[in-house]
Amino acid sequence: MKLFVWDFHGVLEKDNDLDVLYLSNIVLKDSGHSKQFSLSEANQLSGLKWYEYFEYLLPELSHEEHLRLQADCLDYQRKNRETVHKYLKPNDHADHVLKTIKEAGHDQLLISNTNLLDLAWFVERVGLRKYFNDDRLIGINAHQKKSNKNDAFGDFLINKEYDQIITIGDSQKDLDLKLVRGGTAYYYMRPNRDHSRIDGADYKINSLKDVLKEI
Repeated sequence: MKLFVWDFHGVLEKDNDLDVLYLSNIVLKDSGHSKQFSLSEANQLSGLKWYEYFEYLLPELSHEEHLRLQADCLDYQRKNRETVHKYLKPNDHADHVLKTIKEAGHDQLLISNTNLLDLAWFVERVGLRKYFNDDRLIGINAHQKKSNKNDAFGDFLINKEYDQIITIGDSQKDLDLKLVRGGTAYYYMRPNRDHSRIDGADYKINSLKDVLKEI
C-alpha cells in the first residue's frame, strides 16, 4: 500500500486566496487601517501565516498588533463562514484523483497549516471529506511559530509502514516532508506564483491528474 500525503489550500482547493483577500481587507477597514491588499499581493503572499500578511502590509506595527489582526480575521471567519468563503471550491480534478487513488486501495493523508476544526469544515465545504477519515486529517495551528508539519507527519508514521510515500504540495515546506521518511515529492505549480526558489521536487506538475501515474 502507498501513502499519498496532500496539502489542502492551493492544492486540493482553489480560490481561497480570494477569500483571504476579501476577509483581510474587511478586518483592516474595521480596524481603522486605510491600506488594503491587492490581488497581486494576495497571490504573492499565499502560503504564509496570516500574521505575516500583515507584517508585509503594515511593517510599522508591532508583532502583537499583527497577531491581533490575525486573531480578528480568524474570529470574523468563524462567525461568517458562509459569506467570507464564497470563492472557495475544489481544485480541478481533485475529486477524480482522490477517488481513483482510494479505489486503487491506497492510503491518503491530509496535512494542513490550519487548525483541525477549520480544516474539517474546509474539506467538507469543497466536497472532499469522504476521502479522509478523522485520523487522516492533520490540522496544525500554523498561525503560531512553533507549528511544524514534519513533526506532525513523523508522529503519524509511528508504527506504520508503506511501500511508498508520495507527497503533493505547493510550498517548500510540503516538499520538505520528504525528509521525514523519504518518498516522492510532487510540487503543484499554482498559477500566478513564482516557482523559481523551490528545491527538492521530484516532479513539478500543473495538473493533479499527473499524480495518478503513481498508482
